[in-house]
Amino acid sequence: MQRSRINLVVIKNDIRLHDNPALFYAANQDLPIIVVCIDEKLTGHASRWWRLNAVRNFMDVLADYKIQVIFVENILADFHMIVAFFEIAGIYHNDDLPKFLLTMLIECHITLHKFYPNRLFSDAFSDVQIKVFSAFIKKALDRLEEIAVMLPLPRFRSIHDSYRLRNVMCAIPQIKGIKWWSEMENYWQIGEKFALQKWQLFQENARERSILLYAERRDIMSVNGTSLLSPHIHFGEISVRRMLCDIKSMLVDQSVHKFLSELFWREFSYHTLEHMPDYYYRSKLAHFDKIEWIENDLIIKKWQCGKTGYPIVDAGMRQLWKIGWLPNRVRMIVASFLIKNLHVKWQYGAAWFLDTLVDADVASNAFGWQWISGSGVSASPYFRVMNPFLQSRKFDKDGEYIKRWIHELRDVPAKHLHDVLHEQQYISPIVDLSTTKAAFLKKCMMASRNADLEN
Repeated sequence: MQRSRINLVVIKNDIRLHDNPALFYAANQDLPIIVVCIDEKLTGHASRWWRLNAVRNFMDVLADYKIQVIFVENILADFHMIVAFFEIAGIYHNDDLPKFLLTMLIECHITLHKFYPNRLFSDAFSDVQIKVFSAFIKKALDRLEEIAVMLPLPRFRSIHDSYRLRNVMCAIPQIKGIKWWSEMENYWQIGEKFALQKWQLFQENARERSILLYAERRDIMSVNGTSLLSPHIHFGEISVRRMLCDIKSMLVDQSVHKFLSELFWREFSYHTLEHMPDYYYRSKLAHFDKIEWIENDLIIKKWQCGKTGYPIVDAGMRQLWKIGWLPNRVRMIVASFLIKNLHVKWQYGAAWFLDTLVDADVASNAFGWQWISGSGVSASPYFRVMNPFLQSRKFDKDGEYIKRWIHELRDVPAKHLHDVLHEQQYISPIVDLSTTKAAFLKKCMMASRNADLEN
């Protein structure tokens, strides 16, 4: 049987039509295309739940254009089958492909067309690593005009039905077991359509969620002061280049500039991982990995379940479990508590976030944890320990956030939520803040001193 000649578009985290270089340029060729979504399973359950739903949504969108989508889990075996079934003229992709897949495709003499992923800058930001965020921002602002122009929607040529790979690899797997994602399902609307709607509302200053109020409200836990776009950005349901184009004329505003700096922070994390590939599991300051960390499964479990006795920490961890997301301020609080009060190394926390966040991103996640621990690039000083009570008093004064996620505290007056509660009111704290802070600082100083002696 003669094989049909096609182009393949391989997608990892660019699950959208707009400003999608691989999809756009493949559609411009005089050949039908098939879209292949691959799942490398680099993150955990919550992120995978989002990905499967995003791909399912994308399948429905592309079905209107008679474009077939194949979901691939067993990457090498499935690509061997695809290559056997079709004559592939070329493969178009934005994200880097796994090395083993690249090797196989090159051996099959398939032409590869590499474009740029969902990043602001289409090339490597700098051949030399930039280790200070302020210096990175300065260079990024100087290069704003270099950012690629947003591409229009692709114009597809419909694929004939005979090209279809029938009943093979076309179904998206179902998540088995107890329906743990039910609250996430109620909270999130997944897909490009909803990402663009959310972004539009954020620009139009809808209700409390407004880009013009972002700087002053982003840390206030009782209001939805952030864009809630992080999972949409991670899975490429919205283009960050489009976002920049939309706000370029507003950058004189302090809040808009702050929002842009968060996009730069994301770029900075990728830049760091490109220059330090082991950054996601190894501390930049090597002596941090030699500190006498505690490995207590019970303590870690109480942190994971939101049962530490510190309301703001517990509220955050319960929110994370229920909807797979946390405001950045709360991410910092729970991370600081795990590392600097419970004395658990940051890698444990990073692994839990990768498993439970819908926006789990290897680079951003590692960057955030190394920042709060004090072990990483352009990090917060290790001796800066966030006090949960001071944080909740400042950013959740009336206790609205705490009460939203900890039902047993709904009737407790707000003023009592920012101090140790009576046993009749809540769980007893699992550690003392002052004692554990002092012990952490001592451990850090000893590890640093030992490192100096070794050198």
